[in-house]
Amino acid sequence: SAQKPSENSINLWNFNPPDKVALVIGSEGTGISRNIFTKSDVFVSVSQTGLIDSFNVSVAAGIILNYTAEKMRLFE
Repeated sequence: SAQKPSENSINLWNFNPPDKVALVIGSEGTGISRNIFTKSDVFVSVSQTGLIDSFNVSVAAGIILNYTAEKMRLFE
């Protein structure tokens, strides 16, 4: 999965992680490499409200990791 704004991304809250998942979170400046981007199966975005344009990478990573872990725990 890749958290990057994309026309192909789905909202995190609609993401159902498979049994095995690798989360790729790139740097704030350059994101992820084109090679990794093209090999990713799913792109997610974290919705937000208010004046903030985007979360920094550590906040986005924490939200995504927590959500994914909780979802996977529910389906064990």
